[in-house]
Amino acid sequence: MFAVGQLTTLWSALYPQCEANVGCKAAISSLTYVEVACIIFSQLTFGIIADVFGRRVGSRLTATLLFIGAILITVSFGSMPDPSVPQSVETLTGQFTMMNVALGIFSLGIGGEYPMSSSMAAERSEAGTFLVRERQQRKQD
Repeated sequence: MFAVGQLTTLWSALYPQCEANVGCKAAISSLTYVEVACIIFSQLTFGIIADVFGRRVGSRLTATLLFIGAILITVSFGSMPDPSVPQSVETLTGQFTMMNVALGIFSLGIGGEYPMSSSMAAERSEAGTFLVRERQQRKQD
């Protein structure tokens, strides 16, 4: 998930024409910020969603966001009219803008998983301690 920082180095080597353009460079550098902002936002909102609508709805929604985001990340590309022509700066800017949108959707799903899984783990651990205490009381009786 946080491999975007490492990928920006690779992208700068693959797309040197993007380094000179302000818009294209901004689209690449904003990937990390979009990712972190969406994760934090969804951590806050999915806790409320789980309280209001239930964890089942929240878990399904996060899984749906993860699925849609992963597909969009996979197919994100800029407008390329002719595949034989090298990618222009405008095409690369479109590609990384689409990557920002797709990564934002994917990050919303990842951030939503934090409150969903932590509440489930907390409930299971409480049930586990309750069962241990109950077994200990049965042994004593």
